[in-house]
Amino acid sequence: PSTSTPEPQARDTSGKYDPSLIAPGTPLRIKGLGSRADLNGRHATALEWDAQAERLAVIVRSLGFGEEARVKLRPSNFVLEWATPDQPDPLTGGPCPCCHETQMHTPVGSQQNAGLQFCCGKAVCHGCLIKVSLGPRLQRDRCPLCGEDTSDTSDTNLIRQLKRHAHPGGAPTCLYNLAAYYDHGHHGLRRDCTEARRLYELAAKQGHRRAAHCLGCSHRDGEGGPVSLAEAAHWFRVSAELGHVPAQCNLGLAYQRGQGVQVDAEEAFKWLSMAARAGDELARRALGVSGR
Repeated sequence: PSTSTPEPQARDTSGKYDPSLIAPGTPLRIKGLGSRADLNGRHATALEWDAQAERLAVIVRSLGFGEEARVKLRPSNFVLEWATPDQPDPLTGGPCPCCHETQMHTPVGSQQNAGLQFCCGKAVCHGCLIKVSLGPRLQRDRCPLCGEDTSDTSDTNLIRQLKRHAHPGGAPTCLYNLAAYYDHGHHGLRRDCTEARRLYELAAKQGHRRAAHCLGCSHRDGEGGPVSLAEAAHWFRVSAELGHVPAQCNLGLAYQRGQGVQVDAEEAFKWLSMAARAGDELARRALGVSGR
């Protein structure tokens, strides 16, 4: 589901949306691609507008370890998103369990320095992963944490590993990733928003704040089940109280608009201010609209 309520930020002097005015560095989400359907749903960053081709050049990061893609998109193949801060994940942060030195940051972004092991759902810093990849074959084909054979990097095996956790009590990071793959139809899975909602909930109940936020968005937008603004507000609160900035923004918007909760200007201001101070662009705009 969409994690915020994006609106175009590139407008000419008359207020009309003009994709040629999109500034480099603007965050966006890819949609509706045919030949590169694997990129649909992924976050990207604008590079520059190609006037001759009438396409926007973008960079898509973290397709895999050390990988990225540069593509040119028609305006119909992306939606702009509000900038939100790159946060550490408390479930996968802390010192690397291998070197015990690097403070890990797993969320995709400029600060990412660690990757998740899909076999066990735990994180290892990039430095240690590189050392493992350069070591003896027996060592580099095993997870440095659980010892699982990692030589098969196919989508089929990736999904098989993640599905081992698709039950109550499964590793929350694996549940969240599998939910996201169902949500967007990645890695050979057919898009299944119902299964995505189920898996988001399993992860959210274990304190995975991004899963809780996505679950709130799913209930708000009616993806994978009926619309329930009350459930959406509940899961936005769960995620917001765990420190997830986009959820703090969406919870503030819920109080501002009376969506699933009673209109409460003070609560709206509290959560929107919290998100705005952390750098959330939509929250800053909402505070301006509210006049506070």
